[in-house]
Amino acid sequence: MKNIKSIALIIVAIFTLVQISSCKKSGGNSKPISEVLRAIFFAQQVKHDNTVVYTKGAASNTVSGYSKFRMDLSSTTSVAFTDFDGTTFNGTYSLSGGALVLSGLTPVPTGSGGTITFNVVSFQESPAQVVLTRAGSSVKTGNTTNEYTLTTTP
Repeated sequence: MKNIKSIALIIVAIFTLVQISSCKKSGGNSKPISEVLRAIFFAQQVKHDNTVVYTKGAASNTVSGYSKFRMDLSSTTSVAFTDFDGTTFNGTYSLSGGALVLSGLTPVPTGSGGTITFNVVSFQESPAQVVLTRAGSSVKTGNTTNEYTLTTTP
């Protein structure tokens, strides 16, 4: 009886190892986030404090201006960021500890001091998509914490 339990445990352990070794990385990404981000992104969905305010193509968007949202990260360090009100900010970007940091932005976005930080929630390579949450609240949207699902499809 003891041998049967031992054999069963070994079989379960082998099965578990086979399952784990056959798993892909999260999202099936083979490229690092730095390469996936090197593109021009557009808003597909935006949430303010967990409330959806924009979905691409939806007729009932409460903040329709996100159709203008654009984040150009196609350069290795420069960013051109067009917010929902149509204002374009230029500066540099970097990745730091799971965060996308836009800095030296001109004109200076309201309440930002020229720097906006987004936490990278998730990303996938194909089709290119990234989910970002703004670190801290946005003065422009009434001090909400915003989540952006961005893709390379305009």
